[in-house]
Amino acid sequence: MPLTLNEVSHRYGPGLPWVARRVSLEIADGETVALMGPSGSGKTTLLSILGLLTRPTEGHVLVDGRPTVGDRAAVALRASLFSWVFQTANALPRRSALDNAALPLLVRGVDRPTASRIAAAELRRLGVSHLAARPARLLSGGELQRVCIGRALAAAPRWILADEPTGQLDHRSTAAAADALFLGRPIGTGVIVATHDPDLAARCERVFRLSDGCLTGEARP
Repeated sequence: MPLTLNEVSHRYGPGLPWVARRVSLEIADGETVALMGPSGSGKTTLLSILGLLTRPTEGHVLVDGRPTVGDRAAVALRASLFSWVFQTANALPRRSALDNAALPLLVRGVDRPTASRIAAAELRRLGVSHLAARPARLLSGGELQRVCIGRALAAAPRWILADEPTGQLDHRSTAAAADALFLGRPIGTGVIVATHDPDLAARCERVFRLSDGCLTGEARP
């Protein structure tokens, strides 16, 4: 079932410029999608609206054809449907890579042994199990981003939302992180990525292009 934007527009206050304007799109379960456009085109705002972090000024966000109405409904859906990967890897610096990867499961109430087992399996699949005991502050940027992708996957979301996930990585680390994001995901988990990187976008099944908050085109790489 899809994640849908229906005539969504947004601005961050009365009288301020529109950062998204009458955007409509539909993303299916398991689909990989890129949002592309120059800085200021509305990519991050649209990603935040899709992930129910930002409530649009106008229009509707629908999950499985049902509107997401009210803050409580959005919070409940957000926790169960989405995991995030950001441009700057967010981790607890003094905790181990394994602890960081297990964190979303612990927040959901999963017991620590089970959370650690699931997180360890994700780190192993992504080729960073040898880093499991190392504090996050001692990891390289590429290593830490793969741990954060493992954390996102461990939560078993329907969609992973990634905001410029390779924007601060070198070429080799970018390739490893992209492999982890697209090849490491389980069947049925979709990826929605906001990016400037055409190589990253080329891994997606569809690419939506944005300019000045408007959807200007759709392509299939």
